[in-house]
Amino acid sequence: MVFLDTDTDRYVNGRLANGVYALRFGRCTPDLDARIADFLRYETAMGRTTLVYREYDFDVAGRIAVALARTPPSSVPRPTDPRVVVHSTTHDRLASILHDGKILPAVAARERLPSVRPIGFLAFGEPDEYDRYVYFSAFGSASGELVVASHQRGRVHTDPDARYEPGGRIYLDFRSMLSDGLIHRDGVHVGKAAGAVALARYAVTTITAGECGGEREPWTPGLFARAADELFALRHPGWAARDCRDDASRGIPSP
Repeated sequence: MVFLDTDTDRYVNGRLANGVYALRFGRCTPDLDARIADFLRYETAMGRTTLVYREYDFDVAGRIAVALARTPPSSVPRPTDPRVVVHSTTHDRLASILHDGKILPAVAARERLPSVRPIGFLAFGEPDEYDRYVYFSAFGSASGELVVASHQRGRVHTDPDARYEPGGRIYLDFRSMLSDGLIHRDGVHVGKAAGAVALARYAVTTITAGECGGEREPWTPGLFARAADELFALRHPGWAARDCRDDASRGIPSP
């Protein structure tokens, strides 16, 4: 875990130059204390040792102690929790998800669709168990669409303004998943679910490009995320209330 000497609000996960997987925080990272606590608890639960490095002088041990004391366990609801989260997916995976009635983690999805590649896991050097989860992004974030764009390009893609082909955005009830014990917090993602996620129980709706004016060209990750979220807000104003965090995930969730 690295504390960067920068005032940015972004955080980055991935391999360091020495090959070690790391999560790097700028000083203005949103919900920083919670992310510190969640990352340390998750890594400890996985049986891994976390090294801590700081690029500037501060009481890192004291900051960690405060973060752990202030942050409830992963399973406990928090005031900053969103009401709804988003799972973005490609056209072929969306068809499979709707047919099965559930979202599968990457390792299971690859058994159904050999075209699904572990792009993010390989590029970021993430731990092996990461592909056993279903990942979510925040309402108002295009990060899930960047995952879709990455699958289409065959490599990690981070430009929200580049052309791509949207699949669909599945909007899910975060609090129900949390109360049912599905949600895990790892300090990187807004949340991830262990195993399959049943649409009948947790999905609010799914929105595709065709519903947002599919004739529009070109679509970009940023444009489709905004268009779909605006349509969702019109159809489900209660779900899209202000307590749906639009800053809860500025990183790129794993494909």
